Amino acid sequence: MTGSVLVVPQFEKGKGGGHLTRCINLVSDLRSLGRKALLYCPLNEQTEKLLHKMNFNPEWLIEREKGIGNREQGTSNNEQLTMSNRTFGSEQRAIEPLVRNKEQFNLIVLDRFQTSLEEINRWKMIAPVIGIDEGGKYRDNFDFLIDILVPEKLGNPRANICSPLLIKFSHDIKHKQDRKKNDIYKVLITFGQEDIAGLGVKNALLLSKLSKKHPMDITLLRGALSISNEQSNLWFAAMCIYWTLFPIFRSI
Repeated sequence: MTGSVLVVPQFEKGKGGGHLTRCINLVSDLRSLGRKALLYCPLNEQTEKLLHKMNFNPEWLIEREKGIGNREQGTSNNEQLTMSNRTFGSEQRAIEPLVRNKEQFNLIVLDRFQTSLEEINRWKMIAPVIGIDEGGKYRDNFDFLIDILVPEKLGNPRANICSPLLIKFSHDIKHKQDRKKNDIYKVLITFGQEDIAGLGVKNALLLSKLSKKHPMDITLLRGALSISNEQSNLWFAAMCIYWTLFPIFRSI
């Protein structure tokens, strides 16, 4: 296979950071295995922040608003991956350059919320389409389905691959051991990349109130795109003060 795998996350301001993170990891992993892979997404302040945080090579990105131009010898990668001074006002027009250059792609990977039938058919004009954790009602229109977080009984039709073991963790996970009566509970809290409502901080503080009866080692994962506001910062400050006196706390 000489063409590229095009990976398309669902991402917009305030939501989709987890989809984008997973797609960034997927493209990077495919590249490390020697496969040609490209990420297709809008380029804005939020995406640039996350791409930089994850050390993503910008040469592996196709900016959604610009599309892809003809790959000619002697041009730079950036020139090959963008169209000059042209912005498309709709999804249909946005992927027209990809359709015209469809020979450059072997496979499309969609990591969306709920993909419409129209969108699936648009991408199928380019190459076979794989859906990851697809939650829409047109699952049977995909060429291949992978469910990682979708419970098997809710996936209809059933995915070709269904395994939560495909989740990528940044640290080794130890096997569960028998818990002793006085053991400290280890709690991991995360509400995605953005956590607009500040639920991570609020739940961590709520759990801290139980720490007198059940000692806890609490780790809060805060995404690179988490929204910082005065209220959440006050919650966070209060929580840190509390944990200096009682349970163990870490924020990542």
